[in-house]
Amino acid sequence: MLQAGALLFESTRLVLIQKLLSGRDIKMEALVGLYYFAPVCAGVNIICTYILESDRLSWEAFGRVGVTVFFFNGLTSFLLNVFAVLVIKRTSTLVLALCGLLKDIGIVVIATIIYGTPIGGLQGFGYSLALLGLIRYKTRTEDFWKHPFKSSLQFFKRIAGVSPDGGAYHVPPAQHIGVETVDLQQDALPISMKDLK
Repeated sequence: MLQAGALLFESTRLVLIQKLLSGRDIKMEALVGLYYFAPVCAGVNIICTYILESDRLSWEAFGRVGVTVFFFNGLTSFLLNVFAVLVIKRTSTLVLALCGLLKDIGIVVIATIIYGTPIGGLQGFGYSLALLGLIRYKTRTEDFWKHPFKSSLQFFKRIAGVSPDGGAYHVPPAQHIGVETVDLQQDALPISMKDLK
């Protein structure tokens, strides 16, 4: 229930940010938009932290973590928000969501390789499905998706060196493209220094 609510609020936030940055009526710059909505997000986080985690906050816990870790954590979060807003401004919230999905897959793969973190069957299936959706979105306009089985069969035949008619596969010859050139100096008008003054 909480995860569904978090997903709903995050999607709403991203859509509203996109409306602010690239809407018809309002077109803010990325950093100006961050200037307006970052304090609101910080306020909500402070309220939620006070309600849910106030018993765990102490100067002793702050000392254990250290000022350096807090500083670099804040700097990283700030840069993440700046880049997220820039991605939304230049592309869309969908591209940001797809980048986040790719980031999550990368984190899981790196954690598995470096730290030996086990991946459950359901988790592996979920990330494989997410990766397949990402590939499908990226290649949605290609001819492969009109006839996926036939295209896959032709791909494997090319790898095996067999043409669709059963013989050896030959790469078709390249076609020559004619390009017409224009002499710009011939079309230029003679200009003297007097004309420039």
